[in-house]
Amino acid sequence: MELNIARIALSTTRIRVEQERRRARRRYWVAEVLQRRQARGEFFNLVQELRAVDPDRHHAYFRMSRETFDLLLAKIGPSITRQCTNFREPIDPAQRLAVTLRYLASGMEFSALAPCYRLGEKTVRAIVYDTCAAIIAILGPEADSQQPQQADASGEQVGGLCELGRLGANNFTREAERIRDQFARYFMAEGAVPWQDAAVGQ
Repeated sequence: MELNIARIALSTTRIRVEQERRRARRRYWVAEVLQRRQARGEFFNLVQELRAVDPDRHHAYFRMSRETFDLLLAKIGPSITRQCTNFREPIDPAQRLAVTLRYLASGMEFSALAPCYRLGEKTVRAIVYDTCAAIIAILGPEADSQQPQQADASGEQVGGLCELGRLGANNFTREAERIRDQFARYFMAEGAVPWQDAAVGQ
């Protein structure tokens, strides 16, 4: 009896949620400020200018050269290309890659990066996740083969990233903190690692 009452209550709640969703229509498909992406967005202005006239600043901005950017785009471009619809044009692969690399290079939050490129915050989040997944899927096997060998617990040489071992749910170990700080220093400093260009085929 109680189970039936709970099922009825759950069904009623689902129906109400669906009705509320239908009522809450969007005020607009794309916000007006975001519609001026091609005229005022960072990708169509600053990034294109850096590509054309200032390779050093391009490298500082994305942490890679124009050539490496183009090579990476050639490799993952087909994986991150979206179809054109009747409602809007998709964000092209070059802009998707630029948003992702800027996020990785700067450490900016999605909410801070979105207005720079005149994109929605959820759109930036989806772009970064999709592009990173494509990079891992396509370059992952190549990068693993180029990683230096490291010894595991038994002393055997293995490739890839070193494993941290088991971390408890509430334990923030010194090793994890050290690795986090190492990554933070890398992503916040200028420069590159020796195998970076080799991982994308140069």
